Amino acid sequence: MWLMVLLIAAAGAAPATQSTDDLSRWVNDLGNHDAIVRETARDHLIALRREDLPALIDAVRASPGMLPGQVSNLHDIVLQVYLAGEEYEKKEAGFLGVTLAPEDEVVMVADRPMRGVRIISRWPGFTGYRYLQDGDLVLKVEEFPDAVEGRMEFPVRVRSRRPGETLTFQILRQGQLLRIKIPIDARPGGDDEQTMMNMMRERLQKAEQYWADNLLPAVR
Repeated sequence: MWLMVLLIAAAGAAPATQSTDDLSRWVNDLGNHDAIVRETARDHLIALRREDLPALIDAVRASPGMLPGQVSNLHDIVLQVYLAGEEYEKKEAGFLGVTLAPEDEVVMVADRPMRGVRIISRWPGFTGYRYLQDGDLVLKVEEFPDAVEGRMEFPVRVRSRRPGETLTFQILRQGQLLRIKIPIDARPGGDDEQTMMNMMRERLQKAEQYWADNLLPAVR
């Protein structure tokens, strides 16, 4: 049994338009001393649509000043929002856009051992980047018939699911047990793994250029 599992629902897409006041408040809240306030602001901003980015730039320009932590958070948010709206060749297979640690881990949960797979990095533009964090330990996916069997089995099971299907993850994050619903993406196309990785890098370079050309001048 779980001692405590907090449910983080998979938020839907943001409304078609966001008010300037809301955007300005969320941008400022990224620098709040309260971690819950910062995380709430991030959740709102990372749910924006790509067409909301010009309004976000205006909100950043109007900000009285940004701390390094705010800028770092904003950078990650902009990459995600920009690339979530970027089209790509898709396969009919599930995809999270995460990299797993090379070795499984066993942790004690409610006085019993559980095997998990550690998230070590994520690709912006995919739902794994939006809902998961580097360092999360995935202990279970409720839609799978049994426990996560390790880093080799886990991605195979994700690929077996249809894009758009929602999976419920039970993860350990900084000592806290969380239950997160994540709608999975479609796996990028390509004849082989190297082709897919090249495409992912090209997408990331495009998003970084957007940040450098549009957001960084507004931050300064």
